[in-house]
Amino acid sequence: MESLCLDSWFTPSWLDEELARNGFAQDGNRCNDHTIPPDATAFLPILRNCAKNKDLRKGTRVHDDITQMGLLEKCSDALVTMYAKCGALSKAKELHELHISRNLFSWTALISAYAQQGLGKEVVDCFEKMQRASLSPDAVTFTSILKAYGSIGAADKGREFTTKSFIRNCWKMTSCLEPHL
Repeated sequence: MESLCLDSWFTPSWLDEELARNGFAQDGNRCNDHTIPPDATAFLPILRNCAKNKDLRKGTRVHDDITQMGLLEKCSDALVTMYAKCGALSKAKELHELHISRNLFSWTALISAYAQQGLGKEVVDCFEKMQRASLSPDAVTFTSILKAYGSIGAADKGREFTTKSFIRNCWKMTSCLEPHL
């Protein structure tokens, strides 16, 4: 695919006007000779919008374009988030597992989606895998994990998790502050 023809579902009206003002007008759904090949950053707000509106159909179309353009690895965190927020948890998990560099962002997207769907066991399983990857939870992950422990009736595990996380974070803060004391 040489370039992507911007169509109205992900081109804001102000961008259409700006393109027209600079000689890049579109004729209906057909692009003129001045198409602009997008990079990964062009797709991120589109995926964010699909996630916000829970528009799985458009998100899947964008995913297809991203794949055709060879940008899958660069957009994988946003795709995991989009599928997770659209409720397509199996697709989000599949993409997450294919993702070469799983990071806190992709783990948190998956954990949060499982928690929102009330799938506490999956949250805990995912969190344990995240810990084995030597990643620590951020505030969003932390909240989702506590919610999951509550939903599966494991308040004792939730208290244990909170205590360990609190101690670990205090240790990090103390070791960071010591040179300045």
